[in-house]
Order: sequence, then structure tokens, then C-alpha cells
Amino acid sequence: MSDQLKTSVYSRENIIFGLVTHLNRHPDDETGRVGVQALIQRRSRTVWKDLPDAGYHEAVRCHDSGIPVRVRGVLNSPPGGSATMQVADFGPDPSLG
Repeated sequence: MSDQLKTSVYSRENIIFGLVTHLNRHPDDETGRVGVQALIQRRSRTVWKDLPDAGYHEAVRCHDSGIPVRVRGVLNSPPGGSATMQVADFGPDPSLG
């Protein structure tokens, strides 16, 4: 059973909370790549996502101000691989006022 859990891909609708730790965008790109440090299955992981222009600018603002974010979408977290998310909603964590 433990071997099966180590090789299964975690993929489902989820909400994560964390801090923007990585930003990557070239001037001509329509989207930007953002890394958010969050707890996934009790482990600290960087979750990668591509955001459109407005979302990317919001991520930059949160990063520069140290504001935690809330991200909703389909999380894909393979064992030993990079966690990614298809984002449905992204923004500052509203629970922090």
C-alpha cells in the first residue's frame, strides 16, 4: 500500500494558501509563471502556475508586499515532481483582512 501511495499522482480541485516566492515573465509574454510556497499533504512545496496579465501583476504586488495568497484550481502533485495548478481563482488571502 505505501508503494502505491508513493507513486500515485495527486490531482483534484483544491484551494491552497501561501506566499509568492517565484516570478518569471518575459516582456512579450501574455502570461507569467508564478511559484507559491504552500503546504501540500503536510509538506512544504512550491506550486507552479501560469497566470494571465492581471493575475501576474497581482502576484507581483503580493510578492513585493509579502501578502499571502489564496489560489483555487486543479492541483497536480506527482511524487518527486513539480506541483502545478490549473488556476480558476487567484488573489490575496481574504481571510487575513
